[in-house]
Amino acid sequence: MKKYKLLKDLPGCKAGNTLYLNSEDGDKSFVHAAGTGYEIPIKVLKDYSEWFEEIHEWPKSWEDIPNKTPSFCTTEFSNYKQEYSNVQVFLHHPSYKSIIARLKLEEIANEINGDWKPDWSKDATLKYHVCRNRNTLSISDARHYAELIVFKTKEMAKFSLKHHKKLWEDYWMINK
Repeated sequence: MKKYKLLKDLPGCKAGNTLYLNSEDGDKSFVHAAGTGYEIPIKVLKDYSEWFEEIHEWPKSWEDIPNKTPSFCTTEFSNYKQEYSNVQVFLHHPSYKSIIARLKLEEIANEINGDWKPDWSKDATLKYHVCRNRNTLSISDARHYAELIVFKTKEMAKFSLKHHKKLWEDYWMINK
């Protein structure tokens, strides 16, 4: 189910209301404002896109991800490090925070991207990633760098940078 936030007042429906699209059936579809009985044809949503903002259910933190795989960030790792002394060395390595941040960011990217998997073939489609330029983070595009943490859309990459900025700074080892 898609959700939209109304950005401008309409007759009978105030800005800030959440609108729901249960299913798409071409131009016969409507978005519904919860609790108001208000319906807007999907054509209006498309023709006046600046009045509506899609609401995404993407994770705003690593902790928001359901069914995380056990990694160096979890209790399983705490138990593991107590059993293996060589892991103590890892915990004091200068790149430790970067490695942990990468593991978390990979899980976040997988959750945000959903079923989409990047195509790294010769004529690969455009993908977006958070990059470092000196001590500044920004969004860039890429086609052929499989080692990057990538997103299907620029909007997804911007969302991740906004909500996971500390992890990106740890990953790129930016000291703030």
